[in-house]
Parts: sequence; structure tokens; C-alpha cells
Amino acid sequence: MAVAKTKSSEVVDKLNNVLEEGKYADSNSFAMRAILRDCEQVRAVDPAHGWSLLGCYHTLLGDEEEVERCFRASQNLMKSPHACSNYHTNLTNLGFFSRAHAFYKANGNPESGNFSMISLIGFLSGSFQTFVSYYDRAVAMNMELPQYPITQLRRVAELLSRAGWSDEMTTRHMDAAGLILRRHRLLCSEDSQVDVVDEPGVFQGVTCAIPLQMNAEKVFELNMELAAAEEELQVEKSPVFDVMFLSA
Repeated sequence: MAVAKTKSSEVVDKLNNVLEEGKYADSNSFAMRAILRDCEQVRAVDPAHGWSLLGCYHTLLGDEEEVERCFRASQNLMKSPHACSNYHTNLTNLGFFSRAHAFYKANGNPESGNFSMISLIGFLSGSFQTFVSYYDRAVAMNMELPQYPITQLRRVAELLSRAGWSDEMTTRHMDAAGLILRRHRLLCSEDSQVDVVDEPGVFQGVTCAIPLQMNAEKVFELNMELAAAEEELQVEKSPVFDVMFLSA
């Protein structure tokens, strides 16, 4: 199985390199055909990991149905939270933030033993208040934890909580951005930039900026489309939280 693990690691690197381009890949390109062969070779010797890699491959194509099918096959073989975690990480790449949040809220608590393993989904999905709550519980349990940007996340969570703004409201708002990404065959390939201003009497709010690899003029057009999508999806708006696209 060592050969399969080595091959799997190489494929992950190739998949991540394509993801960094921030847009749907062409399945007919030489690079993607080669990656598909690599994924299938891994699946032949390690089916669980092979199916997971194929799920990542189809994420790069924007094929949500195939992503779900591949990760379901991996989960059935692996019987581990790891496969579910990979699936929901890929959902954030496709802009399905609410679905990723629901998974994180149900499975990311420290009592489950999965806190560190799936904490990344908390960041990627916009589950700020849930993450801080779980983090505090993990600290109270004396768990050994990686370094997290907890000071910034706590400021975000506390401001949103004071305003009565839930993670569900945050991630639903982010779903509108995800809809625009999918319409334009774009992937959420970089961590969102989250800024918080907490100056009573001046401004109190959190801004989540999703970086895109395109010029400022095109990003402006997408932000105009985002405003229309928020109306289309009947997203609740408030000065306390906003999401936007940013030219990377």
C-alpha cells in the first residue's frame, strides 16, 4: 500500500495545482486526462482513496453530481470521517457553503474526536461562531490543538453574536456568492479574507472577501451580479455582515 500512498500524494499535488487556477478545468486537456488516469490507478489498488481523488477531480470540472457519487463510494469503503471531511471541503470549492456548515456543525465538536481533523471546514464555510464555541470546549477539555487565528475569529464571532447574526445567516449569504461562482465556472480556490471592524458609533461589521484571479473590472461586474443574486435568493441583508469578490 506504500506505493498507492506515494502515488496518491503525487495526485493530490497535481489536483491542488489545477485548483489554484480558480476556474473549471477542461476534461479534454492533456493534464486532466493524465490526472484522471492517475486517480484510476490509485483506485485500482486503494479503492477508498482512489474514489476520494476522483471526487476531487470532478470538483475541478464543476460536476457536483459526480463529486457526490465518488465521495459516497469512498465513504462506503473508508467508514471514516476523513472521507466526509474531504467531500465537504470540496463543496466549499464549489460554493456550497451552507451544506458544508451543516456538516461541520453536526460533526466538528471536540467530543466527537474530529475537531482538529475537520476544523478547516469551519473556516472555509464561514462557520465562525460554531468554530469558536467548539474551540473553547476543546480548550476546556485540555486538548492539544494546532495554532489557530483564534483572536481574529473570536472578534468576528462576538460581533456577529451581539448582532443576533447566526452562522446559518452567514453561510446562506455566502451561498449567493457560490451561485455566481458556478454560473461563471469559477472555483473558490483561496481562503476568504475576513475583516472585522468593531468601532461603536463608527462602524461595526464583518466583511468576507472571496479572492478571484481576474482583473478589478471583471470582479466589479461579478459583485453587481452578486447583489442581484442576493435578491434572487432572498438573502437577509445587514451592515453587520457582507460578502464580496476581490481581485487577487
